[in-house]
Amino acid sequence: MKKVLLLFFCLFLNGFLLFEETARPLYQIIGIQLVIVCLVFLLIQEKLAKASKLPFFADGLEDCVLILDKKGKVLELNQKATKLFPNIRKGKNFFNSQRVLDKDQLALCESKHQAMLRSNEKESYIFPIATKKNWKLQMQHLSKEKKVALLFQRESDVQKVEGVGKDFVANASHELRTPITIIKGFAETLKELPEISEAMLEDITEKIVRNCDRMQHLVKNLLLLADLDHIPKTNFQDCDLVSLIDSICSNLYSLHPSVKMETYCSDEVIVIPADVALLERAIGNLLENSIKYSSKHPEISIYIEKKKNEVCIRIKDKGVGIEKDDLDKIFNRFYTVNKAHSRSFGGAGLGLSLVKTIVEKHGGQISVSSMPGKGTIFVVSFQQKYL
Repeated sequence: MKKVLLLFFCLFLNGFLLFEETARPLYQIIGIQLVIVCLVFLLIQEKLAKASKLPFFADGLEDCVLILDKKGKVLELNQKATKLFPNIRKGKNFFNSQRVLDKDQLALCESKHQAMLRSNEKESYIFPIATKKNWKLQMQHLSKEKKVALLFQRESDVQKVEGVGKDFVANASHELRTPITIIKGFAETLKELPEISEAMLEDITEKIVRNCDRMQHLVKNLLLLADLDHIPKTNFQDCDLVSLIDSICSNLYSLHPSVKMETYCSDEVIVIPADVALLERAIGNLLENSIKYSSKHPEISIYIEKKKNEVCIRIKDKGVGIEKDDLDKIFNRFYTVNKAHSRSFGGAGLGLSLVKTIVEKHGGQISVSSMPGKGTIFVVSFQQKYL
């Protein structure tokens, strides 16, 4: 626009000088003519550049798309990608400029980028993004052009629900199959061997009852998980955490006399709004896990602290601990660190998933830290805005 206005001004000035009766030096007239010619040339060049520039094919897509060359420089990126990566422009090295992938995933992405370029065949690689929940990265080798396309996709709510539903049904079926198979096997044994010893009959009966209890516990947890999405607000009432945890510890003492539990509180009474039955279930589950995964004489410390902006509950044990690779997965449904150990207690990997869901329904958060062989610390925190 500025160039057009300047051109009009120069044309006007040129006309004024040409038609003015007063004689003007030749160099002034030639200078004005040269300025007009240069402006016309620049405007034509700009128009041709705009006309020759085609829109990037991915500009209309909902996903974020980037095209990288063999050195990792960005050749093209669509409008969505500029929002996800505001600091990245054409010509910049993607691996040195991005702030979405964490250190490990960036290294993985870079190694896959180089591996794809070395390969003569078309290949693709997909992995979830650690720093962006429900996002995944798909890398596609454009073999003919020796380029790699990065496609950042966000799962829709429908896809997410469908995926969770499929995994949930598959895992539930798997967990139920084991006790059903055991019960069926012992039932067939009783049928085929009507005359068995009393000791063997007692052993078989005990195992059938134990597996029935396990199935009942699993179904109960599945129903509870389904109901957690529909907790009425009327269920929430003032709950004294100090009193609640004392009650839970008292019940656990009766079941595990050898356990040693010590409670430390910043205040005598710490009240939060809660569904008391559900919160009791969540905290009780964490304490039971600390007992299960400890030595013969478990030692557990419980800290309840009210700060300015939150209330925290820390449960610390001196048990077997959790490996680093398992820490990010222990809150997943049906995930168990040691399946054989969990099944000996009738567990199916739903306990910590229930705890996390209950805590989040109360507007809280749960985190875990652990050192194998030294113990585990669970931290449950409730933000002040919910209290």
